[in-house]
Amino acid sequence: MNKENRAVDSILVQDFKGNQIDLIKEYQGKPVLDIIYNNQCFEYTGRAIPLAYQLQKENIGLQNRLFYTLEELD
Repeated sequence: MNKENRAVDSILVQDFKGNQIDLIKEYQGKPVLDIIYNNQCFEYTGRAIPLAYQLQKENIGLQNRLFYTLEELD
């Protein structure tokens, strides 16, 4: 598999109300920590949320975003 690094122009997601949000525009210029983990692995789930909370306390202004998947990540 050939993987290239490319600039990302937008990351479109839906909020819980079904509104489309572009995460790039929403968080532009803000420090962001994205944690992506597999929700079926309880070890990672149990560590991801406390880690995000700890890092947010240590880094004022840090925006945490947690993403999970029900499928295995490559």
